[in-house]
Amino acid sequence: MSACAANRTRIRWLAVAAGLSALTACSILDGPTEAPTTASIVVGGPGPGPLTLVTSNQFVYIRDNFGNRREEIISADTSTVDPGYQADLRLGPQSRIFVSLGRLAEDEATPQVSLQLLVRDETICEVESVLNDAVPEVVCTYTFN
Repeated sequence: MSACAANRTRIRWLAVAAGLSALTACSILDGPTEAPTTASIVVGGPGPGPLTLVTSNQFVYIRDNFGNRREEIISADTSTVDPGYQADLRLGPQSRIFVSLGRLAEDEATPQVSLQLLVRDETICEVESVLNDAVPEVVCTYTFN
C-alpha cells in the first residue's frame, strides 16, 4: 500500500470516528427523545378558594395582529379546585397541555394563588399572582419539542 493510500485510509477512519463521536455527544446532550405522557399540576397559595381549573390537550397557538402568541382552546375540561390541589394529567397524542387557573366569575374575592406545571419531575412553569379583574387567570402550557 502506498503512502497516499495509507493516508486516505487513516483520514477515512478519523472521519468515521469523529462522526460517531458527534452522534454520541448529540444524543447525550439532547435529553429524552421519547415524548412524556403525563404532567403534574400543583395549585397553591393561601387562596381563598374555590378556583376554576381549565385543562386541555387540544389547543393551537395563534398570533394576533401584533405578533403576540396565544392559545386557542379547541376543547377543555373545567373543574373547581381549592389551593392544595394536585393531579397528574395525560398529555394526549401530541404531548402537550394547557392549564389555566382563575377565580370564579361571580366571586369578588382576590385570591393569591400559585400554579406549577411539572413534566418528568422538572418544573416547566411556575406562576404566582393575585387574581383580580386585571389578572383574572394564570396560565401554563407545555408542548414536547
